[in-house]
Amino acid sequence: MNNDLSKPLVLVVDDEPANISVISQCLIKQFKIKVSKTGKKAFQILEKDLPDLILLDIMLPDIDGFSICKKLKSDPRTQDIPIIMVTGKTDAVDVISGLELGAADYITKPFNHGILLARVNTHIRIKMIWDQLQEKNRLLEEMSRKDGLTGLYNHRSFQERLAEEFGRASRYGHDLTCVLLDVDYFKKVNDTYGHQAGDMILVSMATLLKNSIRDADIAARYGGEEF
Repeated sequence: MNNDLSKPLVLVVDDEPANISVISQCLIKQFKIKVSKTGKKAFQILEKDLPDLILLDIMLPDIDGFSICKKLKSDPRTQDIPIIMVTGKTDAVDVISGLELGAADYITKPFNHGILLARVNTHIRIKMIWDQLQEKNRLLEEMSRKDGLTGLYNHRSFQERLAEEFGRASRYGHDLTCVLLDVDYFKKVNDTYGHQAGDMILVSMATLLKNSIRDADIAARYGGEEF
């Protein structure tokens, strides 16, 4: 069994103690549970903790579940959190409204323990796969912008950043400084000591540059031994 630190977090937003009790009993073995009886309290919780899934009742004393869902899906910080709408109604209009606002699923009261647990598990797994995909895409994007040997920005990234900075400097009348440098006699180093030695020099040069620039500056490998 997972310990509390590794358990996914489920936020239950429901004002009925009986519903909270049933949901907690059903999920507590596999998930951490946080509870809010109002929409306002739910937003306060979300300011501090981002759950892996939200079980959201449609009928709440202060803000209806549709409004909460709409607000969460319009916020980049919370838009990827799966929301399962909870309703005592079986009216198709309510179900469609929730799904059109971005809810991942819905479940009706009274709860069937097996269905509730299965749906929560399914959407938690989908969320985990989505998060992993996003992280892999982020890493791929980072790799596409960096030089494989030195870890500095590559030629393409440098050209893009230079165009942005040139446009900004022209627009606001600011100064812009670009320093281009290379390693003297680098071909002779490669010919005499081998390309592995040359690579070590390039990596050392990159480290020197990274440690010498300000946070607002960037260092790039322009090509070969040019930086």
